[in-house]
Amino acid sequence: MTLIGSHGVFAAALVLFMPGTHGPASSSNLPGTAESASEVTQPVDHRNGERRHLRLIRSEPASDTTIAQSPEEIRLYFSEAPQISGSTVRLTAGADRLVETTETAGDKDHPSQLFIRPISSLPTGLYTVHWRVMARDGHALRGTFEFGIEE
Repeated sequence: MTLIGSHGVFAAALVLFMPGTHGPASSSNLPGTAESASEVTQPVDHRNGERRHLRLIRSEPASDTTIAQSPEEIRLYFSEAPQISGSTVRLTAGADRLVETTETAGDKDHPSQLFIRPISSLPTGLYTVHWRVMARDGHALRGTFEFGIEE
């Protein structure tokens, strides 16, 4: 293997030990060559070379918005279907007070969507959605977003 660039040895170590990379390092997937470091860390479907990466596309309510009334559900839209087992969506209010909701569920008609429903109507305030999903290839992804209710 020929290393290219002044950081070649260091880059090779990153490729060999960085979580999320697939397969052995080669000169074609080192930073500074054919692909950038961010591209190397994305999961690859080796059957056709397609780059795949589970990510949150949008949500309802949308991140960083204020809505006029309590939502009937909080729905998350992902780029691909996550595994239901191992996926969680939680809702907190104020200083991380857990809000009672239904269990995290998948939408049987839209497998790339997960949702929860508050057990009771949510009062005015700021809410944080905490989510953790597992991709079909076993990679975990987590995040948070906020929305507010102002009547």
